[in-house]
Amino acid sequence: MANQEAVEALRSQAKWRKYIQEVHKTGDFDFSGADLRGVVTALDKAWTHSFNHRANFTNCIFSDFLVSEMAFPQGIDFTGSTFHGRAQFSLGGGQPCGLVIIRSARFKETVYMQAGYHSIQIENCIFEKGLSLGGTFQGSVEIIGRNTDICGDLQATHSVFNKKLIVADIRVHTAKKDDAGGGLIFRGCTFAAPATFANLTVEGVANFSQAQFHARTDFRGTRFGRAPIFEGASLNVETEFDVSDALYSQFPDTKSEGAEQRYRVLKTMLGAHNALSEQQAFARLEMKAYAERHPGKANLYRAYELFSDYGLSWRRPLAWLIGLMMAIAALFIAIGVLEGKYDWAHLALLALSNAFPFVGGLKALQLDAAMEGLSPAATAAIAILSVVQNVASTLLLFLVALGIRNRLRMK
Repeated sequence: MANQEAVEALRSQAKWRKYIQEVHKTGDFDFSGADLRGVVTALDKAWTHSFNHRANFTNCIFSDFLVSEMAFPQGIDFTGSTFHGRAQFSLGGGQPCGLVIIRSARFKETVYMQAGYHSIQIENCIFEKGLSLGGTFQGSVEIIGRNTDICGDLQATHSVFNKKLIVADIRVHTAKKDDAGGGLIFRGCTFAAPATFANLTVEGVANFSQAQFHARTDFRGTRFGRAPIFEGASLNVETEFDVSDALYSQFPDTKSEGAEQRYRVLKTMLGAHNALSEQQAFARLEMKAYAERHPGKANLYRAYELFSDYGLSWRRPLAWLIGLMMAIAALFIAIGVLEGKYDWAHLALLALSNAFPFVGGLKALQLDAAMEGLSPAATAAIAILSVVQNVASTLLLFLVALGIRNRLRMK
């Protein structure tokens, strides 16, 4: 439990200065479990230049709380504490500091955390009105935990992270009453070391515009509720998103304003790294978003996806071409059987020749033999089916060629 003498000393600078001379000897900065509402609202360098021993603020209750440029060489722990008013942490004053631990804490107002020479661990905390980071972080920053919940924005505009940044397994969501916030805002930030944004749920917009990623970045497992912004950003070649169909679960949004352009940016950036599968995936998302923006063309784009995967696959239209040829051949043979004609070979070869309309000689060789002995109705049916197959096969062959071209261009 808290050292009551230490709690009482926080009531004024004079008491604190007298008390801290004794603490230099005993090393007792234990405020754990204390109700500090109205007792302390600010700790700054005017009180003393530093806590010379580890400061224990676990399970405390605060009203407004400000730590301003005070150094904690042995670290400071706010585990289990509740902050009812604004909370602002500005630690170190340019001096090396120990680890700042904030676990299972609850913040009722927006939290501001200024950078310094300290490392920060935030785990399983509740932020009811967002979390803002600012400055140049010389130590590592971790914001983790499946019970970490940020209502509002997690933002660090134009900040610099010189050591690793880990944001993982948390939820960032909008404020229900006004449907605002819920964003992951790292606009203009510089990531000099590896950065992790993994297994997140982001309901708002993730904005990484103008951000510079100089090391490996991990976005795997993160679900972006809206298409993210990477305009003007520089991605590292080791950037990782989910693979295969899991990537589409990461990016479910194709309807919000600007989604098409945002996916186009990602497609171009991944293409510059020769990340073929991711480039193709963002190309698909771009076209899906385009179809949503032009409802009159939606059915055309659905067909484009169905028959050729938006021109990105040559295997899919080839499979349709072969399937259509086999279906038409079966219909030709069925018509022949109904007419008492069992010349299956010529009827099947006629379907094969129709699959390649530009090979006219092959079709001419089969047509007369296939039609011989058929009634006018059967002849007309085969002729109509041949025209349909010719047109469809021409389109499918074009899509095969388009898929091969796009595949080679992306490589």
